[in-house]
Amino acid sequence: MEKIIEGKIKKLLQKKKLKIITDNELLDRLAASVEWVSVMMGKFDEKYLALPEKIIITAMREHQRYFAVMTDDDKFTNYFVNVRDGNEKNNKYIVKKHSEVLFARLNDAEFFYREDLKIPLLNNLTKLKDAIFIAGLGSMFEKVERAQKNALKIGKILNYASPEILEKIAKLSKCDLVTQLVSEKEFAGLRGYMGGIYLKNQGEDEVIYKSVRDHYLPNFVGDNLPETYEGAILSLIDKMDNLCGFFIAGFKPTGSKDPYAVRRQALNIIYLILEKQLNFNLMVF
Repeated sequence: MEKIIEGKIKKLLQKKKLKIITDNELLDRLAASVEWVSVMMGKFDEKYLALPEKIIITAMREHQRYFAVMTDDDKFTNYFVNVRDGNEKNNKYIVKKHSEVLFARLNDAEFFYREDLKIPLLNNLTKLKDAIFIAGLGSMFEKVERAQKNALKIGKILNYASPEILEKIAKLSKCDLVTQLVSEKEFAGLRGYMGGIYLKNQGEDEVIYKSVRDHYLPNFVGDNLPETYEGAILSLIDKMDNLCGFFIAGFKPTGSKDPYAVRRQALNIIYLILEKQLNFNLMVF
């Protein structure tokens, strides 16, 4: 079914010299949900192209299951592709309605994004006191405090020139969790990324906004890694804190059961250490 969907999409787009942005997870979801494949292309207002691309892509895929579209030379566009179960009857009317739904989602996203930009990201720090990390293990604010202490400690162990930079990155790392955009369930997957976007727009140094942006990476073995050395250190601190917290809270993986993906967290730590060649004793945690 995946091949059928891909073939129909390619046929639809090739005359306009367009292509979808590869999304194998979405393709698998769609292939499992349709028996008769019908594809259609719609568009949204070009003004929304001013938003970060990941916001647009997320608004498309999470609930609506649309593919984002770009030109053959990889320029992002204001088109989308929808796959539905059935024949092509009424496709023009259906894609018109889909466009209206996407307009509403992008309009909300734009509002949240613009409002968030008005507030320095650090101003959100104290709001993390009301955000739970893990039941019984305190708040995200307390997690950030631990990250700051570990950042200073590890910075000194590694003879990093400016441990206070690592501490600042740790302090800012979770502040986007309580922004209007990321706190919306639909956009929760943009945590970290949006923190980097907000910090960049608010004039923060490159190493800081890139490190905040990437500190959740990698999410699985083989995933992208943090671009900066500082981001890799913060990622390790964050993942080690998660791993310790899961075990303390009693969420140890047993048999095939691992609802908190504790094994994956451990594998991500190993992958990160090996790929980034981080060399220090993990017992410091």
